[in-house]
Amino acid sequence: MIDKPVIEKTNVRPACEKDAVSVCRLMEILEEKRLPGQIFRERFARFIGKSGYIALVYDEGGVKGFLSARYEETLHREGLCAEILDICVDPACRSRGVGAVMLTEAEKLLWQAGAEMIKVSSGTGRTDAHRFYLKNGYETDHINFRKYRQNEQDLKE
Repeated sequence: MIDKPVIEKTNVRPACEKDAVSVCRLMEILEEKRLPGQIFRERFARFIGKSGYIALVYDEGGVKGFLSARYEETLHREGLCAEILDICVDPACRSRGVGAVMLTEAEKLLWQAGAEMIKVSSGTGRTDAHRFYLKNGYETDHINFRKYRQNEQDLKE
């Protein structure tokens, strides 16, 4: 039996601009599509410095995981509402606890920021992710609906 490396929470750190290429690669795996590198790097640089937004990486001799979340006030809650936006782990590092340690660190930061609740959306076909969230104390309580802009006509009143 091969021993799995020990997952350390000390390997979780805030994301920085130099992580953009590695995070882009992880996001491409998650989304199963190629992302425009330069645009991604510019967007990543804006997001990591944004108020109300956290971005963490799991760095083990290179970025092996990424998590982003946001938090904001809502009209119907006493405290802040937080949302895990992205969580992705290098396929070679899955099922080793990388995602769980990043999630735990993110939750700690979100609770400290004043979040009353943390939500996450996961694609219907991502059953491994669903098991991960359930295992980490999340429960299903909403159905999400989406509508995408079809064309420029949708922008006109």
